[in-house]
Amino acid sequence: MPIVFIAGDQTATKELCGFVGEIPHVITKYGMGRTTGRLIHPKLSQEAITEGVYEALTNLSKFKPFQMEKPLRMSLKLSKIIMADLISLIPNVQKISADEVMYEAKDVAEMLRMFRVMEGLAWSEK
Repeated sequence: MPIVFIAGDQTATKELCGFVGEIPHVITKYGMGRTTGRLIHPKLSQEAITEGVYEALTNLSKFKPFQMEKPLRMSLKLSKIIMADLISLIPNVQKISADEVMYEAKDVAEMLRMFRVMEGLAWSEK
């Protein structure tokens, strides 16, 4: 199934469009820091999303299913070296620098599960 639309902050829309190609998108907020952002008024966001989804659904033939090359590789750069040390103890996780780890997954579901494990371990060291 193709990805045809995204709504989110400026980083999410930029990253996804860079990953799958230019698709209709709506920026609903601008992240300004780890816990701060500038929001677009919900009514304006709702109107823009409605228009964006309509544009995407009326031009479905121009979108192609997105295929990821396997194996899938994920790397995480962590805020503390001890987090990378702890996560690197997981089987098949490689430490690629003092504060960065890498994992190869056979599919997206496995990658997401591993990300959740890594995230949990990293937060345990905060």
